[in-house]
Amino acid sequence: MFQLDVPTLTGWMYGYLWPLFRVAGFMAAAPIFGTQSIPATVRVFLAMGLAALLAPILPAGPTPDGLSLATWLQVGAQTLIGIMIGFSVQILFQVFTTAGQILAMQMGLGFASVNDPVNGLSVVALGQFYMLLSTVLFLLMNGHLTLLQLLANSFIWLPVGQWPAVDSYWMLADAGTWLVSSALSLALPGVIALLLVNLSLGIITKAAPQLNIFAVGFAFLLMFGLFIFWVGLSDMVWQQQNFMLDIFDLTKSLFGAP
Repeated sequence: MFQLDVPTLTGWMYGYLWPLFRVAGFMAAAPIFGTQSIPATVRVFLAMGLAALLAPILPAGPTPDGLSLATWLQVGAQTLIGIMIGFSVQILFQVFTTAGQILAMQMGLGFASVNDPVNGLSVVALGQFYMLLSTVLFLLMNGHLTLLQLLANSFIWLPVGQWPAVDSYWMLADAGTWLVSSALSLALPGVIALLLVNLSLGIITKAAPQLNIFAVGFAFLLMFGLFIFWVGLSDMVWQQQNFMLDIFDLTKSLFGAP
């Protein structure tokens, strides 16, 4: 006859709570899933649903004694791991936002700001367009499914009861260098082209001082910058794919994955 006792129920409870805390941390920091446009109630129920799907297939985790210090430390560890997974992929979208801001400053669109519904901030319109386009490409390339797969595999790479290595935090901090370099590589062709235009306008001003270069040059620089931006969109798919591979490799290396 099937009987339930307190140790069995406690094991089931912790078997569900450990994945829930990791998924909750992931939902708080991950792109698309953790955006402010998604209500908090929806994110909570989505986290509970994902945890319910993961709990039966995961190996048994530790069963601490009540609300001891070990329990709270393990709750913090699982939440931190989920945040690290979501934050590492969040860097991917900030690459395109930063590249759009760099290009907008060079072409004179730095003053054109819009409200970012994802982060709740005011960003440059060109950077917002880049990020929205990157989000569409991310979904078309099934990046959200890969992201969920990384979350599920994290329980294999770093089982419940273990903390991330110290090198993982340094790798995540060093990803800021990758963010800036990737954003510069994305915006550099447009920046160089606009620099040549500025040099040409300077030569024209020197040759014809009576020409009001601020009235003519600003409009020309803006139109040429939009043209360069339009031409650069042809490489967005290739750039998005390479950046996604790099950031997914970074996420795996955070937990010592092969």
